[in-house]
Amino acid sequence: MPAGAAITVAALVLVASVVTGREEGRAPDRISNATIEPSGAVASEDLDLERLKRVKKEGEIQDLFADRFWNPGPAQAASTPTAAATKPAPPPAPSAPPLPFRYLGRLADGDKLTVFLEKNQEALSAAAGDTIESTYQVESIADSAVNFVYLPLGTKQVLSIPAQR
Repeated sequence: MPAGAAITVAALVLVASVVTGREEGRAPDRISNATIEPSGAVASEDLDLERLKRVKKEGEIQDLFADRFWNPGPAQAASTPTAAATKPAPPPAPSAPPLPFRYLGRLADGDKLTVFLEKNQEALSAAAGDTIESTYQVESIADSAVNFVYLPLGTKQVLSIPAQR
C-alpha cells in the first residue's frame, strides 16, 4: 500500500472515531432514572407526561392541513353578490397613440401638396396617399389640418396646421 493512501485511511479513521465518539458521549438532558423496556417503551418516575401536552394558544393553528376556506352562512350568502353578477368589465378598446409628428411646413406644386413633418428630430415629407413607416397613411391635406389613418387600427387622426401669418 502506498504511503499516501495509508495516511489518508488513517486520517479518515481518526475523523470517524472523533465523530462517533461525540455522538456516543452525549447524554440526554432529562432522563435520569429512565429504563428502556424490551418493547422499546421508556419507563421513568421523573418523566412528566403532562408537560408533553401542548396547550392551544389563541390564534394558533392546530391542524396545518385543515381547510381554511370561509363559507358564508345562508344569510350572508344571500347578501353576497354572485360571481356571475360581478363579472369584470371588459378591457377598453385599443386606441391609437398620439401622433408622433410635428408640422414644419408645406409645399404646393401645382395641384399637389406636400407637407414637411418632424418625427424624433428627423424631417419627413409626405403627400396625400403616402404611407409613413408602415404605420400612418396621409389621408388628405387641407389648409388647416393633415388627416392621418393609423393603419394597425384603422383609426383616423388629425394634425392641426397652425394659421399662417
